[in-house]
Amino acid sequence: MDTSMPEFGSLESQEVREYWADEARDFTPWIADEVRSEDESELEDALGLELEVIKEKKGVGRYNVDILAEVVDDNRNVVIENQLNSSDHDHLGKTCSACGTKDGNQRVERGLYVCEECDTVANADMNGAENIRRKVTPSPSEDRSNGWLAQPSVHLFDRNEGCFVPREQVVDCKP
Repeated sequence: MDTSMPEFGSLESQEVREYWADEARDFTPWIADEVRSEDESELEDALGLELEVIKEKKGVGRYNVDILAEVVDDNRNVVIENQLNSSDHDHLGKTCSACGTKDGNQRVERGLYVCEECDTVANADMNGAENIRRKVTPSPSEDRSNGWLAQPSVHLFDRNEGCFVPREQVVDCKP
């Protein structure tokens, strides 16, 4: 009988910028390539959806979405907005998606949105995305057939082999 204890490796947190220096040139194409690959991507696994990339940097009015994708099973559009930097867009991000209060001082550090009127706390870009969804959905309070908003986040870890592995975590944004 072997009584020796197993050996465990350790995980060390890594700075995302060591792998992707620029969001538009490095990170967005990496995400799109991961979704395009034959294997299920970490993002697809975290969301529970099989996606197909339609276009990177798709124009929407005066702005661009990072990646426009489609759910393979039912052709629903999926907008993938990624963020490595603090959020700097203020389009639709000054209005609370929960109560409608408009105040430019509600966006705080690292893209966090805090509404003092109704106590909503959200990622500022997700708050803006919900406002966009409400503009394009015919009956926003009832019709959510276009899906929920999700906030996957990437965490990098240095494994003993010296490589990194993305691990996605989905924060549910159901109302």
